[in-house]
Amino acid sequence: MSKEWSVRIETTHNAGEERSLKIVDHVMQQLRGYAAVGSGGPTSLGLQMSVTADSLESAFAKSIKTFTAAILKVGTPHQFRIVDVEVETAEHFETRLNEPDPELVGIAELSALLNVSRARASALAARRDFPAPYARLASGPVWMKANLSRWLAEWKRRPNVRREPGITRADANEALRVAAKPQA
Repeated sequence: MSKEWSVRIETTHNAGEERSLKIVDHVMQQLRGYAAVGSGGPTSLGLQMSVTADSLESAFAKSIKTFTAAILKVGTPHQFRIVDVEVETAEHFETRLNEPDPELVGIAELSALLNVSRARASALAARRDFPAPYARLASGPVWMKANLSRWLAEWKRRPNVRREPGITRADANEALRVAAKPQA
């Protein structure tokens, strides 16, 4: 029984930026019967297309054959190299598209979440027991909020004791110990 499959194909090429855009347009025209969408850059071409096939293997083979035929019609097959292919049922693809994006948290959001200053949030994020960031951007690290939940639940907020000049760490620790004792 035939199913609809969604196929993502990623390629690299050496066609150059200006030529790449023309190639993407021509390939998309060749694949218009496959609900194809694509994007290209100076060294890459990526596309998503739909094929009908009896199995995952036949969907894979059909999509590669169809894509290769489109590239051959455009006339630049030697410049393209397929580097990744992902095949999934159209139903699974639709389900994934409808999933909400993960909520991302940067230092400013972490600061608000913990009700601490940005400097304190940065210091907490630098701890060894703090979850690794999802990504590091030019603006700083970001985490998926869901990945922080366990750490947030286990974090023990301690009162902020500022040390005055001349007060030792032992004095500050003693002040924390005394502050933590139950009042009689």
